[in-house]
Amino acid sequence: SFMESTVFQTKRMALKSIFDPASLKDEDRTYLKDILVPYESKTFFEVFDIKEMLSEKTRALLTRRKIKTRDILDIYLIQKRYDIAMGTLSKESKDKLIFAIKNYEKYKENFDNITKHELTKDSLLLEDITRLLVIEIDMKDFNSFVDNFLVYINDFIKEVKEELK
Repeated sequence: SFMESTVFQTKRMALKSIFDPASLKDEDRTYLKDILVPYESKTFFEVFDIKEMLSEKTRALLTRRKIKTRDILDIYLIQKRYDIAMGTLSKESKDKLIFAIKNYEKYKENFDNITKHELTKDSLLLEDITRLLVIEIDMKDFNSFVDNFLVYINDFIKEVKEELK
């Protein structure tokens, strides 16, 4: 179990279903009337701000036992979809990471193991990401992102290590 405070305010948002009952024919709507009830009303949830999620992904990337391709892919997709420039949330990500390292021994050990050496494409062990996707992405763009991300994350790690001294 991991407990920490959030940096950004949560938001109240309506759940969006991948199913749209309005797309049904009238005869199907009549037949499925009872089943459609939950889909025709809005359900609201408290959700994390996307910046919170991005900061948390950066923390998770560096405190797991090993680098997970899905974290890098999530960071790429979030930055791309929400037009968040790399490094925009460095302070928030750094604060979350330092909190985790200082308060949870396993995260400190994982961080120390992952960051013994500079991260490279080889050390990331990027698996075939296509099996993780439900959408197509531009692989050339993703690979370019990874190259830039490696520069950013290695500098970020140095800053964190300096602050931890």
